[in-house]
Amino acid sequence: MSDTSTKKVKARAIEDAFDQGTSVLGMMKSNAETEVHRKGTQKVNINFPSWMVQALDEEANRLAIDRQALIKMLLDEALKQKGYQNNKYKG
Repeated sequence: MSDTSTKKVKARAIEDAFDQGTSVLGMMKSNAETEVHRKGTQKVNINFPSWMVQALDEEANRLAIDRQALIKMLLDEALKQKGYQNNKYKG
């Protein structure tokens, strides 16, 4: 199973390989390759200054959530304060 790009691998095959002590990393695609784009969702890349990333990480750790969830939450709050509602922008 060296060419996973053209073959689907069944979960059972992965389980069997794992149980036999075989590496299963080559049997799976990375998250980047299998990322699901939900309807109405767009991927956006943003560069932040280091101090801002540190502040976001501190706040995310305090709230026990990941950085992405915190950014989404803060943007959602800011946009709602400005009068934007997500239902206005549904396709």
